[in-house]
Amino acid sequence: MKMKSKIMALVLAGMSLIVVGAAFSGGAAPTASAAVAPDANDPPLDPQAPGLPPGIRRTLVPIVTTPTATPAPTATPSPTTAPSANAGTPFRSNVVVTVSGGAMMVSSNGLPDHAAGPFPNPSNPNSILPQTYLFRIPLTPQRATTPSDTPMGPIGVAINGVPFYNQYNAQRQDAVLVERFDSCNGHPDQRGAYHYHQLPVCMTSDMPGQHSTILGFAFDGYGIYGLQDVGGAAPTNLDTCNGHFGPTPDHPEGVYHYHATTRFPYLLGCYAGVPAAQRR
Repeated sequence: MKMKSKIMALVLAGMSLIVVGAAFSGGAAPTASAAVAPDANDPPLDPQAPGLPPGIRRTLVPIVTTPTATPAPTATPSPTTAPSANAGTPFRSNVVVTVSGGAMMVSSNGLPDHAAGPFPNPSNPNSILPQTYLFRIPLTPQRATTPSDTPMGPIGVAINGVPFYNQYNAQRQDAVLVERFDSCNGHPDQRGAYHYHQLPVCMTSDMPGQHSTILGFAFDGYGIYGLQDVGGAAPTNLDTCNGHFGPTPDHPEGVYHYHATTRFPYLLGCYAGVPAAQRR
């Protein structure tokens, strides 16, 4: 009897499952459980994703990355070094020198290649400004029959492109005595033109016992040197223009040249040669 009761219970339970299954197959069940054949264009499905209820699968949406074309490397031009226009001259690299019609044509903006100033200051209200210079220096200087006065403004040019002025200021006073200069002995005028009236001390490279090196040229073509003559002593036989004939480091055979001095006229007091006409 007990065995028949158990069999009857199992039969009844099986009938319930069949009824429930029939109800779902009749359309009341959620569509999520229906098996749908995947379309060829559908994204792939992730197998059972962790943390999701059984039977729910995560759709994997592929990320399509368009490859970016790597640009072709830009060719970097090889640096080229133009031949120095100053070859064979003592001028520095901030100056451009060409040769034309028997003369060195010296192009410069007039700005010093050393520390200068400060300007303006209480003693000098002028600022240092770039200029447009094109100086003409004869390659073969000619001694003049009679020396000539130097003009106001530039009378020569230093190897760094800064002009030399004569011994006077605009009021025809001894400039070195009445004007104020920076640590290199230069200052600007009313036009902003930086210049030297005397030895530019920061440009000298004199060695004890040796003749001074060249500082620049006067507009008559003769070189201007520092304070030392042959043997390192101060020159003793300078003429009224502050020049003499004798050996120099670049002319050991001897040549007429000027010397900077600590006394008036400081650079050159006149032109011993024939000055080249300058552009104004």
